[in-house]
Amino acid sequence: MNNYFPHDSNARNSDKLIPLRIKKGTEGYGVYFMILERLREEPDYTSIKDYNTLAFDFRVGSDLVKSVVEEFGLFQFTEDGKRFYSEGFTARMQKKDEKSNKARESARKRWENKQTQSKPDANALQTQSEIDASKGKETKLKETKGEKEEEITLPGYSSNDVPVSLAECKAALFADIAWMETICMNNYIPPEKHRDKLDEFFRKLENEKVDYKSVRDAIQHYSNWLKNELNREQRYGQKVKPGNDDTERKRRIIEKFQSSSGSSEAGESTRIDGPVW
Repeated sequence: MNNYFPHDSNARNSDKLIPLRIKKGTEGYGVYFMILERLREEPDYTSIKDYNTLAFDFRVGSDLVKSVVEEFGLFQFTEDGKRFYSEGFTARMQKKDEKSNKARESARKRWENKQTQSKPDANALQTQSEIDASKGKETKLKETKGEKEEEITLPGYSSNDVPVSLAECKAALFADIAWMETICMNNYIPPEKHRDKLDEFFRKLENEKVDYKSVRDAIQHYSNWLKNELNREQRYGQKVKPGNDDTERKRRIIEKFQSSSGSSEAGESTRIDGPVW
């Protein structure tokens, strides 16, 4: 289960959170959202009423956690009083789950329809094979439409392990909303960048003359490729701003001294010209 949940950019100004901020400050506001993060990790979006455990997790006092949960109308309790939850948060997550499930089901149905449409008639295969054998030819089974001949796809399966055309594989990955959310959260990237990278990944496969790929293999291949791409961008695509990194300044100082050491051995001064950061 992925850990994404929506967060309004103006949540701090809601009628319920302003009183919390006035009384408990930024610390109380942070505790509120840490509680939501814990609720997101629970299958039923509820949390056990154990303020000591929550306080240990948040590194704050248990009295602050109890105050945030009980004093501002932000959370409700189950009938037995042992667990608490947020009605608004639960409603949002249920809508999100419903949307993800619909998208997943829609993708599954499209996948199965394509497999069904591409499945040839067994009798037709047998008849054509007998004709080819009688003619003594080694030919592929083909279906003629006018002047154009098209190869009939051999029986397929709905399993993600079965290689399909690159276009079908790409469509399946783009349609998987739940997987997209997991990729974005695990790699700290927005959906727009994920879609751009997915396009780039499939262009790379096309350039490598890859015609068929299973969905499962594509997901694993893309995940590893994306991590390497993001690491490469971080290493080479972002320059260190002068003066903002102590380690970088030290490295430049050492390099400057090393570059001047050769001249000092020849009896010249080791004077450093200009700043080294």
